[in-house]
Amino acid sequence: MNKFLIVNYLKKIGLYKSVRWLYNRILRYKKHTEMSIAGYKIKFWTPTFYLDEYITNFAERKVIEKFIDELSTSDIVWDVGANIGIYSIFSANIVAPKGIVYAFEPEKKSFSLLKKNVETNKIENIITLPIALGDTNGKSILYPSDTPNFGAHSFVQRTDYRLKRKGYSVQVCKADSLVEDGTLEIPNVIKIDVEGAETLVIKGMRNILENKKVRILICEVHTNLLTLFGGSQDYIESTLRGLGFSIETLDKRGNLHHLLFKR
Repeated sequence: MNKFLIVNYLKKIGLYKSVRWLYNRILRYKKHTEMSIAGYKIKFWTPTFYLDEYITNFAERKVIEKFIDELSTSDIVWDVGANIGIYSIFSANIVAPKGIVYAFEPEKKSFSLLKKNVETNKIENIITLPIALGDTNGKSILYPSDTPNFGAHSFVQRTDYRLKRKGYSVQVCKADSLVEDGTLEIPNVIKIDVEGAETLVIKGMRNILENKKVRILICEVHTNLLTLFGGSQDYIESTLRGLGFSIETLDKRGNLHHLLFKR
C-alpha cells in the first residue's frame, strides 16, 4: 500500500490528523533536512513529514539558483514572505560578510522555524522581522494554514488551501515607511512571496522601487489569488516596466508564476 492510499484511508476513517500528529511528534522530533545549493549546505528544521518533503524536493530550485546568482557581496536583500528562511539563509551566505538580509515573516509558526534555522546555521547577517508588508501601516488579520503546507497562510479565506477559521492580528507596514523613518535601508535585491498580496506589497514600496539602488526583484505571482486583493499581474508588470525594469519569466507551475524584474 503506497503512501497516498494510506493517507486517504486514514482520512476516510477519521484518524489522519491523529496519526500525522503522532508521526511528527515522535519520528520527526528534532529532525533536520539538508539542502545544497551553489556549494552551500544548509540544515533546516523539519518537524513534519511535509517539511521534510518540501526541502528534499524543493520545487523552486531553478528560481533560487537564479536569485542567488544575481547577488553580490555587500548587497542588502529583502526577503518578503520569508517563510522558514530558504531564500534568506542562502542569500545571507552569498552577501556575507558586508551584506545583510532582512527576512519578513508575520506567521507565528513559520517565524519560529525561521529563527531556529538562522540560529542552527549560525547566520549572523540576517535580521528577522515578524511583520507583513503591504500598502498601509497598521494591523490585519492573518489566517494560518490548516494543512501541512506552512506557506499557505493568507489575509483572505482562500479556497485552494484550507485555512483556520480564526485568525490573529499581525503588524502590517508599508515598505516605504520603514525606509522613510530610518528603520531599514533601501534594498538592492528583493524577493516577494506573499500568497496573492503581491500588488499590495509593490504599492507600498513604490518610492523604494523608483530608487536605482534596487536592481533585482523576483516575485512569485499567485494568479488565482491576485483579484482577492484587488490586484492583477498586468498592474505588477506595467508598474515595474514603467520604473525601468525588464521582465523575465523564470518558472510557471499552474497558478504560480515566478517573474524576474531586472534593471
